[in-house]
Amino acid sequence: MNLHPLDELLQDRCPTLMVPRYADLPAMTEAGHRYLMAADGLYIEVLRPWLHLRMLISGNNGFSFPYGAIEPVFNLRFTGEALRASLTRFMHEAAIAAPKESAGWLMFNPKSGQLSFHRPELLSQGNAHVHYLRPEVREDSQPVVDCHSHGHIPAFFSGEDDQDDLADDLKISFVFGSLDSDNPSVAMRLVGLGGINFDLTLWLEQLIPNTSVGFSYSGCIAQYNGIESDHADQQQPHH
Repeated sequence: MNLHPLDELLQDRCPTLMVPRYADLPAMTEAGHRYLMAADGLYIEVLRPWLHLRMLISGNNGFSFPYGAIEPVFNLRFTGEALRASLTRFMHEAAIAAPKESAGWLMFNPKSGQLSFHRPELLSQGNAHVHYLRPEVREDSQPVVDCHSHGHIPAFFSGEDDQDDLADDLKISFVFGSLDSDNPSVAMRLVGLGGINFDLTLWLEQLIPNTSVGFSYSGCIAQYNGIESDHADQQQPHH
């Protein structure tokens, strides 16, 4: 079969493979994603410097496919402790900005395996919105966790969030809300590539217990007393 050159390019960049039944599935060695036709349905497998993911996206609907079996995979290349520390920093800053919404990104360094907090350039900010720029991907700094707060409103993913997140590259998206309460709300998901939308909220609540998140709004204000000048800078767009 003679393929159109663009179809050849598409299949090279995003191949679909039949999972071997009697041999091992070749491992991914470069960043990218592929589709895998397995005994129980269609999987997507994604490899990034910060993540290895393999998840079922469509079952076999009762058909018996003559392919091999594979297992789901969700491996982060950074530790839960690193994620907890970086998210806690964002949550403190979001509490100071409340009732305005706030934003931040957690950046991954593939060489060190560490996460760092990044304040994005804010385009506009208010009590019911925050618009901000996605940081550039660099060899030593890759955006992996997209954070924004809802001020005094509970955490949830809006229709605008869905539209933006699903069109983005694969990332973790985090929302922090109810900041006028000593029990703020959180929402987290793995999302992107046009269709992946995997809820991580329960996992997050186990990682950071009692948000419930072990976070006290009043305690945060007390901790940050005396550095209001820093808070004011954080709430202004970067130029």
